[in-house]
Amino acid sequence: MKITFLVSSLQFGGAERVATTLCNAWAQRGHHVSLIATYSGTEPSYFKLDPAVQLSYLADPQSGLFGRSRRSLPRLYKLRQILAKQQPDIVVSFLPSANVMAILATIGLKLPVIVSERTDPEHYPQSWIWRFMCRHLYQYAALLTVQTEAVAAKVNRLFNHVDQVSVMPNPLPFPLPQLQKKAAGSRSTIISLGRLTEGKQTEHLVRAFTELAGRYPEWDLSIFGDGPQRVALEALIENNAYRSRILMHGDTRQPWVEMANADIFVMTSRFEGFPNALLEALGLGLPSVVYDCPSGPAEITEQGRIAALVPLNNQAELIVALEKFMATPPYRQAMGQLAAEVVHQKYGLDAIVEKWERLFQTVLFNSRN
Repeated sequence: MKITFLVSSLQFGGAERVATTLCNAWAQRGHHVSLIATYSGTEPSYFKLDPAVQLSYLADPQSGLFGRSRRSLPRLYKLRQILAKQQPDIVVSFLPSANVMAILATIGLKLPVIVSERTDPEHYPQSWIWRFMCRHLYQYAALLTVQTEAVAAKVNRLFNHVDQVSVMPNPLPFPLPQLQKKAAGSRSTIISLGRLTEGKQTEHLVRAFTELAGRYPEWDLSIFGDGPQRVALEALIENNAYRSRILMHGDTRQPWVEMANADIFVMTSRFEGFPNALLEALGLGLPSVVYDCPSGPAEITEQGRIAALVPLNNQAELIVALEKFMATPPYRQAMGQLAAEVVHQKYGLDAIVEKWERLFQTVLFNSRN
């Protein structure tokens, strides 16, 4: 099968990691795979690509769409030329910008397009023009994939006349390299990973840790990430009685190594799409505490069966759930083991790749009939 995959960027990020993971897996299964970066320039891919994946770029570093560049139409024309020449069996795109470009570039080419939303579009901050374009253009794709049942349930409210929808979660990036766990007797660590934005609400975790730190002097809090809320968080921590035990590390490109050396993962987001950090923490057997935000955490944790699922923004319940893990090592170990077993079976790479291939066959069948 010939598959052409469009993604906005090939730099470090969740969608980019999933895109390159899938392209590599399909290439290794014998498919002819072309990967096109639509907006990010021509920097090498951060994630390693299989040599069999054909890589091409449309944009230069200054290019963009709708106000950020005057080169949008030439790039759209270039993409159309590439697709007309390649004649792929399937076109797959990730993220709104690439989705819109895929639909526009294939007008009249009779190529089935699968567009993919990688967040909860109801809550994800987005300009009006992108909301308008997605709302009115997705109906012309052969199929829309979303990452959770919760998002699938509201597709008809968010997009016009989208009849074909499939839930397609992210795969685990496993198998991972062998990770060295920290030495016995080391200090215990609560870890948070994510971009420091208002939506991540990392200050909720800082306040919860502050309530518990006095009773658990052997525990520290490690925060990985960067973003616009970093200054406010640093100010909050600076005035904290336990500031020496609240560590801000900035971005990391080895999140799995950091999680392997932690004892509890916590996520306090106001909204998510499909939180990769949570999935990967659970896959590593890291006991997790997470807000029940829209959408993703409830489905990934099986409604709280394999992690502590806390009502959204309930600070008191967050403290209770976190303390139960901190105070009870056997409970931590049991929940971590259960989580790893469940998510490997459900979200392992082979299982997700096979689900994509079944989806391809359905789309191809429908496009020919």
